[in-house]
Amino acid sequence: MVDTEDLKSSSSRSTGSSPVLGTTITFKIYTLKYTLMLKIRLSRVGRKHVAKYRVVLTEHRQAAKHGFIKILGSYDPHTKNLDLNMDEVAGYIKNGAQYSDTLARIIANKK
Repeated sequence: MVDTEDLKSSSSRSTGSSPVLGTTITFKIYTLKYTLMLKIRLSRVGRKHVAKYRVVLTEHRQAAKHGFIKILGSYDPHTKNLDLNMDEVAGYIKNGAQYSDTLARIIANKK
């Protein structure tokens, strides 16, 4: 936020709407508390036409391929084989992590 009293007092213009060269402008800085939003999602590995996926824990804005925190399992779409470390996954879900839409659908079909 701009302190308008500083602008008006040091401005030589009568309007006081824009700062003049040499005017001191003060901004109030707010600290933001940032918490991670973790997602459990799929990251594609394997060669062309032979897809395999890792199940990874990642921050929701990071790339799943390179920005993951931990590998939690794997998924083979050809055999529909899903290997997950369910103890670790349950711990992350308990602490607020969420499944991606695709992974949630795959897990629901497995049950």
